[in-house]
Amino acid sequence: MARIETIEALRHAVALHGSGQMHAAAALYAEVLRHQPAQPDALHLLGVAETQLGRPSSGIEWIRRSLSINPHQPAAIANKGNALLALNEFAQALDSYEQALRLWPEYLPAAYGRGNALSALGRQPEALSSFDRVLELKPDFLEALVARGGVLRKLTRHAEALAAYDRAIALSPGLASAHVGRAGAALGFNAHAEAFCSIEHALELAPTSAEALTERGHVLMELQQIDAAIAGFDLAVQFKPTLTEAWFSRGLALSLRARFRDAAASLGRALKLEPTYP
Repeated sequence: MARIETIEALRHAVALHGSGQMHAAAALYAEVLRHQPAQPDALHLLGVAETQLGRPSSGIEWIRRSLSINPHQPAAIANKGNALLALNEFAQALDSYEQALRLWPEYLPAAYGRGNALSALGRQPEALSSFDRVLELKPDFLEALVARGGVLRKLTRHAEALAAYDRAIALSPGLASAHVGRAGAALGFNAHAEAFCSIEHALELAPTSAEALTERGHVLMELQQIDAAIAGFDLAVQFKPTLTEAWFSRGLALSLRARFRDAAASLGRALKLEPTYP
């Protein structure tokens, strides 16, 4: 493949990637690398695609190969952080995001990732500051708005969380994750009907969302519909076996039905995924 053809193939792969055609993009990045094994952009972006396809262990290896060729890539360093975050390696992910920000202080995806890593490490006030910084520079950064709502929920600041989710929904009414978060914030007020309405809306938008199914299970548990909650958690872990919260919540629900062996297995799965889960 001539150099000009490689550039065109890479551009086409990036376009496929941007349109959500992840498998096709990954295949084309791999084709570029067959002809130019040391092409740093193809290595990096194949790593991103692999991570987004649910294969973060593979993703991180491609990104590391790219960084071994050109270590001064803040986007690649931040994407390495994303892969580490997906592997529940929260401290290492934080190091990657902070390294990327030292190279490019205004790189918002790195600041957003930093907030996620800090939140996962239980450092909620610092996470909130990180998300606030992102939103100061880009007020319509939807993922940061939703993540900020999640941190506010963890800080039991439910009214502010609800406002963050409502702002995200106003900007993007079809954003399922904002409706999921809104349901959780409403539960903080014991507004069960409002929470149920929000979570049903989320599932209309994203029927296979493990996060939505897990939050629906939380609402059902509050309504004492334990068997229906367990069914929802079962679906959640089927759709996303790496979702720690779903395994944990499933274990709690099973214990309420005195299914202790199953509950212990579910809680054990949660701890295997995330050994420091509180």
